[in-house]
Order: sequence, then C-alpha cells, then structure tokens
Amino acid sequence: MAEFSKLVITDTGQALLAKMIAGSSNIRFTKVSTSSATYDEMQLQGLDTLSDVKQTSVISGVSRTNETAIEVEAAFTNADLMEGYHMRALGLYAVDPDEGEILYAVAKELSGCCYMPAYNGVTLSGIILTLVTTVGNAESVSLEVTPAGIATYKDIQAVQTEIQSVRAQLGNHTVKSDVPAGAVFSDMVGATAETAGAAGYVPAPGAGKQTKEHFTLSEQDQTSLMGLQTQVVQGVDNIPWHTSDQTQPCRYYSNADMALIVTAAMQYVTYHVTYYRDLRIYIRSLDNKDEVNTVYYGMEIPPEYQSEPLRDMLSAMAAGGTDAED
Repeated sequence: MAEFSKLVITDTGQALLAKMIAGSSNIRFTKVSTSSATYDEMQLQGLDTLSDVKQTSVISGVSRTNETAIEVEAAFTNADLMEGYHMRALGLYAVDPDEGEILYAVAKELSGCCYMPAYNGVTLSGIILTLVTTVGNAESVSLEVTPAGIATYKDIQAVQTEIQSVRAQLGNHTVKSDVPAGAVFSDMVGATAETAGAAGYVPAPGAGKQTKEHFTLSEQDQTSLMGLQTQVVQGVDNIPWHTSDQTQPCRYYSNADMALIVTAAMQYVTYHVTYYRDLRIYIRSLDNKDEVNTVYYGMEIPPEYQSEPLRDMLSAMAAGGTDAED
C-alpha cells in the first residue's frame, strides 16, 4: 500500500506563508505533480522544482480542516499514460504574487509500492490524493477549484445534500428517489468477468462457471486496489483479496480475475463521478420546484447537460447491453 511522508513546506512556500501572515498575500493552490525522482527527506525543504515529473493534475477540491490547516485533493489516472512509473514524490504548487507559480510543499513516497501502470487499452487505473498542509491562517486561502478537476468520492456522497439544498430554496416538497437503492458509492456490485465483458470494457469470459461477488470501495480499498494493480502488471498470480462479506476470510484471486476486479472497480467509479458532476450542473440550472421534484439519482440527464465522457460511456453501456448499476 502506498504511504507518503508528511508534506514538507519548501523554502519558497515558507516565503509565501510569511507574506500571507504579513497580510500582503493570500494563498491559491494550483496543481499537484507526481515525480519518479528519489529524494532524501532532508532535501525536500530546499526544493524549488520537482525533477522527473510524470503527471500533473489540477486541484479537485480545497477545504479548511481547522484554523491553520487546509485539505487539498487531486486525482490521477493512467488514461493518457504511455509508460508506467513509480510515484516516488509529489509536489503541491501555489501562486506567489511576486514570483508566480511556486513549489509550495513536497511529500516523499515511503513504501516503494506506488506504481502507476501505463494504460493498455483495457485496465484504467487511478488514484485520488488528499493532502493536508499547514497554512498559518486558513481564512487567507482562496478556496478555488478548477472546473476541469475530477469529482472525488466526497463529491459523489454530497449529491443528495445538493438536491436537498435546491429543494429547500424552492419550497417544501418531495424529490422523487433522491438516491435509490443500488446507488451507494462505497460499494461495487457485480465486479465479475461476466459483467465486465458485457459492458464491453474487457474481453468477455470464456465458457465456464460464472460467479458474482460484492466488493466495497472505501478510500482505503481504492488505495489497496492500486497496490494490487501493481501486482497484476508484474504478473503475480494468486493475489489475496476479500469481498464485502465480513463472515468470509480473504482468498486468492488469479491474476486474470484480479485484473477484472480492478478494471470493473475503476470503471464503476469513473462512471459515477462523471454522472454525478453532470447531474450537479443540471440541478443547479433548475429554477422551479416542479422541475426539481422530478430529479433523482439514476435519472436520464437531459442531453444538453451530458458531458462528452458521459455520452461515450452511456453509448458503450448501451452497446454492451448493460447499465450503470452492473
């Protein structure tokens, strides 16, 4: 399992903090970059740039955790990655009013097990990083999120709150099936060769016994699956994992089965974060309670509010004869 050191604020980051404390600047975080370079922890504070940068992501979420700390989220996938790499360090960037964009803080990966594989046309892998850093005065941080940022799992869980908020603004009425049974984002149902093959994302299974199992997708599970994906890429067979049934022990899965589990998990999450984001935009466009009263999670979003990725996924699912809850 990937394990990162605490974020070390760089010298340039500390200079920006000093300006903020003096009241001459706010802090606006801009991006997170990953690197395959190996650093000693003693080097981190003196860095003003990362070497061997492999991927960069805009900020997906920023929130205050207390008066002096900020939580920053960023997401990475291998969708455009041509060559795999070990994620050995990551850097958090911010804007200095005098210097421009600076490397604000750096963390080092400690386990040596954080590997992002290249996309092979079949298995989509991803990781969401949550970084907590001290800023001295959290009120002086600009809580801005780039629109291109990927929705995180906290975003998904907030969709019902979003609907309830719109409902409260427009009057007391009932929104049909706010979140129907089966749309629970901490769970993944049907991550099997049969389901994945039907969706058209991976080769359909050959003849033989088909089983259907239920797997949870908590943040810890997702991090663990990233490590297991590394074992899949390395060709390890008999990979230990577990279903959501807590009365059953862990068991070994073959390399092929674990590849299917990880693929189905990532595709399930990718679909729902994309659908959620489009649904949220649609909800915010509504201005009368009769329209809001028709909204529920799982509804067909009007075409004009469907993003291109969502349209492509819906087309693939229609062609494969499956739906989003498989």
